[in-house]
Amino acid sequence: MISITTFDTEIKALIAGIDDLQYKRVTTEKQAVNRLKDADGIQLVVVVPSFDTSGKLNMSVDDATTFFFVIEKYKTGATDAEDLNIYERTQAVLEILKDRLIDKATDGCSIFYRLNPQSIHIDPEYNTFGGFSGWSMALSF
Repeated sequence: MISITTFDTEIKALIAGIDDLQYKRVTTEKQAVNRLKDADGIQLVVVVPSFDTSGKLNMSVDDATTFFFVIEKYKTGATDAEDLNIYERTQAVLEILKDRLIDKATDGCSIFYRLNPQSIHIDPEYNTFGGFSGWSMALSF
């Protein structure tokens, strides 16, 4: 199992240089709502990974699964153009993160070395965590 401190350090390195992106590490939806209640701008909410052990005795491996949410506060009464802009801005950040994760997996020197690109699943999000919209990405590594 990956230490939570190592995971947190890897996420911080992953987002380095992405201007104005605010990172929140959470374990539950309720915790995300609490951490986001006064948040402005684009937020990266990362769910602490869950782990499944597979393999045989003395040859087991831990498979981790996590979720990334790249979201921004949704404004009640937003126009279609404003709504579209939120999805465009957050999608651009999510694409950067996805590419960086794949690069880290390729170089083999990070916790994501076992990333399965086929495990990456991206969905649009609307009004999640108490009023945020954008994108979520699930992945296993």
